[in-house]
Amino acid sequence: MFSNRMRAFVLALFAVLLVVSVAGMTRLRFDFSFEAFLPPDDPELLFHRAQRARFASGNTTFNIAVHRDPSVFDRDFLARTDSLTRAVRRLPYVKEVSSLTTLRDFIHHPVMPLSEKVLDWRNSPDLAVDSARILQDPRMVGNFISKDGRMMLLNVTLIDGFTASLEGPLTDTSASLAARYGLGDSHFVGTPITHHVLVYMQQSQFQLYVVLASMIMVLVLAIVFRRVVGVLVAVISVFSAMALFFGFLGWIGQPLDLMATLYPILLVVVGVSDVVHIVTKYVDERQKGLEAMPAMRITLKEIGIATGLTCVTTAVGLFSLMTSSMPPIRNFGWFAGWGVVIVFGGVLLLAPALLTFFQADQLMRQRPEKPMFKGMLGGIARISKHHPRRVLLVSGLVMAVAMVGVSRISGNLTASRDLPWRSKLLSDYLAVDSAMGGLSTMDLALEAAAGRSFRDWELVRDMDRMEQFLMRFPEVTKVHSPNTFYKLANRFLNSNIPSAYALPSDSMGMVSLAPVLDGKLSGPMRGVLSEDGRWANFFVRIPDIGSKRIAVVRDSFDLWRKENIPEAHLKATNTGARYLFDTNQETLAYNMYSSIGLSVVIAALFFALIFRNFRMVIAAMIPNLLPLVITSGVIGWCGIEMDPKVAMVFSIAYGIAVDDTVHFLSRYALERRKGKSVDDSLHATLEETGKAMVITTMILFFAFGSLMFSPFPPTFTIGFLLSLTLGVA
Repeated sequence: MFSNRMRAFVLALFAVLLVVSVAGMTRLRFDFSFEAFLPPDDPELLFHRAQRARFASGNTTFNIAVHRDPSVFDRDFLARTDSLTRAVRRLPYVKEVSSLTTLRDFIHHPVMPLSEKVLDWRNSPDLAVDSARILQDPRMVGNFISKDGRMMLLNVTLIDGFTASLEGPLTDTSASLAARYGLGDSHFVGTPITHHVLVYMQQSQFQLYVVLASMIMVLVLAIVFRRVVGVLVAVISVFSAMALFFGFLGWIGQPLDLMATLYPILLVVVGVSDVVHIVTKYVDERQKGLEAMPAMRITLKEIGIATGLTCVTTAVGLFSLMTSSMPPIRNFGWFAGWGVVIVFGGVLLLAPALLTFFQADQLMRQRPEKPMFKGMLGGIARISKHHPRRVLLVSGLVMAVAMVGVSRISGNLTASRDLPWRSKLLSDYLAVDSAMGGLSTMDLALEAAAGRSFRDWELVRDMDRMEQFLMRFPEVTKVHSPNTFYKLANRFLNSNIPSAYALPSDSMGMVSLAPVLDGKLSGPMRGVLSEDGRWANFFVRIPDIGSKRIAVVRDSFDLWRKENIPEAHLKATNTGARYLFDTNQETLAYNMYSSIGLSVVIAALFFALIFRNFRMVIAAMIPNLLPLVITSGVIGWCGIEMDPKVAMVFSIAYGIAVDDTVHFLSRYALERRKGKSVDDSLHATLEETGKAMVITTMILFFAFGSLMFSPFPPTFTIGFLLSLTLGVA
């Protein structure tokens, strides 16, 4: 039972726990890894890693794109680009930089190999002639210059062992060098650039949501309680409980990852929901004339059980995310679930200890002549009681429209959809992707049959046939394979004339390429051909057109390949970062529905255990399932692409939405056990629990709505869908 001695013990215990938690919070760190979003034991991921290990292509790279209208072939512009190329090359963490101003062509000579500049921009008598020549060179277009000649690409290769700690200096120094040489409007694309910018923005977003959650909580509580003391008690209780959670993460060494931005909002709404129900019930009991301790004992007896049940249902909804094979979502479900438990325990201990120091009118201002929400709640009760058919008819129409929307849901995912809106990162990516014919590739790992090599003429012809078929698709802009180097070697042996950039005409011609392939091209070829010649990389350049359209190209090619390329010659396996991303995202998005199903089943069993009445279980389940269907319909009608981060909204929303049902039905069952009629029980439930439900719904709606301030499309979408689902619920 709650007493003065218990209150003193709780406050002392909390003081000690807060000191320990603050110490733990100093150990928190951010850790963002894109590969972490793939299942670590996925066979296709393991194959992809094995394929990368076979080739000398492990260096980190990025690109600097410079542009000029109407053409980059201007002597002053080329001079500044050349200066930038050489300045970036001198950076301590850069291994090599290639651009049109530094590239050289090597020409075979019986005595000594000769070399010439691809673009001798200093001495060229006519840059227009050079422009026409280079824009007809398939080696250059799409790799170093855009098809229209307005963008030029600097390919930067970084040193072995380049680490994330160097990403910031790399990004900042490259940008300052570009500005120094009058190229400040350059575009920067590549993994180290993207990773650095997103890490910085995610850290800022985490801090922003802590502030936003605090502001929303204080604002809503101020509107509801209209007493400084009541607001302070609620804020202190919730933030002290949250400190316990983040201190716990710090002490166990759990980093904050890409999903961590949801922690502040989620825990604030859960904590505030609990404290509002406790404060509201406590104030009601004090207004009945009870002293502090007796009023708190009744509050904990009646509201404590209900809030405990809501804690369990919310945690179950989050724990269900652990069925996902995506580690960040699985970790989020596990730690967020325990976060709900920790915050609930903290609020349930600290809030009662603080509340009992104050009178009812110090905690919440009341208007006896017109109780808060009475008119609205009474109207809801009258509509439900007197117009049930209209309620069912409107609900049915809404559901019908929603189901049509559900049928429109798709998952055409693009690589750019997760980049921040209105950011330089996004504009740079889109500009370079469009100009250069795509930044991502559709990759295949080719394996030659036993005893064969990809220098065998028969396999060379197979790869050429594959390339010719793929180039029929308008989406495909370039193919890179061992054949690319065979064409380069043939051109090298034929005085570097453009028409010689082609495969030899027969097997003897392939044999004649051996000195070049084993000499000057042996290093570069290690990116596409393994040392033993039995494995090859086959890269298909394709713009960011979305996973569905890429899948059409891939499926058509796979069908053609199986019919035209015997597996006795070579075996082809789809692989690559883009393939892994697309296939795993789509699969995981639909697998998330199993998490929702698990949440629903567990909640139903939980209700059956508590109420022991089938009709009560039905009454509890239906109002919480309808919002999920309606939200699914909105996803379809709004054209929101389905991915795991969107699908996880349902598990989170369901776990939280069930809370109000638990509070309502628990209160209703309690009133019925007192011998009241159905109408009187509903009236009493709406008078007390209904008021707290409306308040907590306001907090939930606006708190999750604050996620819509995020420039990250996934975070915005999660905020929008959570607010919508919980508002409907």
